[in-house]
Amino acid sequence: MRRKRLITVYRARTEITMLADEDILDGADVIPGWRIPVHQLFA
Repeated sequence: MRRKRLITVYRARTEITMLADEDILDGADVIPGWRIPVHQLFA
């Protein structure tokens, strides 16, 4: 059985997002243009 891998992104106290393997994490306004597929963080 494959485990579900998730990351939690906190952009503000009330702006919390869960991302799964198939999602893309981006740098937003902290690192504009930076993007990485979540599954690569677990590789």
